[in-house]
Amino acid sequence: EVIKHTPRSHPGYEELVQAKKAIKEGNQYINQRKRAQDGRTRLAELQSSVKRCPNITAPHRFHVRDAVLQVSSTRRNHTGSFHVFLLNDMLLACKEKSGRFMGLFSEKTLDFAFLLNLSEVEIRDAPDKNMFRLTSGVLENMDLVIYTFLIPSSVGSSGWIKDMHEFVKKASSPLPSGGVPACSKSAAF
Repeated sequence: EVIKHTPRSHPGYEELVQAKKAIKEGNQYINQRKRAQDGRTRLAELQSSVKRCPNITAPHRFHVRDAVLQVSSTRRNHTGSFHVFLLNDMLLACKEKSGRFMGLFSEKTLDFAFLLNLSEVEIRDAPDKNMFRLTSGVLENMDLVIYTFLIPSSVGSSGWIKDMHEFVKKASSPLPSGGVPACSKSAAF
């Protein structure tokens, strides 16, 4: 508000603009750190709640988003409805199971199904705006696997697709100048 009512010719105008910019950058940094911390907390909860889950905890890793997605894959056991968790450097897919206790349904549990390291996949165009497609492996080695993920309209596909592009690109990036990987390619799975 102060900037709006300060003439550009005022000697303190530039300092006000710089102060506003610094406050905005500070807020963005705090929000980013808070989201990352929330994502690490969610990751720890995920590690303990998914049955047969490989070790997914690492200092650099955090939860980005998750939803139940329909997956079609060239691997038959990787096809169907999965609860998919996008982490900053991997995609974790789990099957939802309903337990029974004395003939009654109990709360749903998650069983580990498969894991895709984002540094080892490529994102491809999909035939629909509510889909994204990942490929893993090399055709010449006969180990190419194609995954197509269908995002329900109730979830909102634009955020998923944007995040997938961003994190696949970051995971595939070479080491930064400091030599520390943006994501660990040797994480224990």
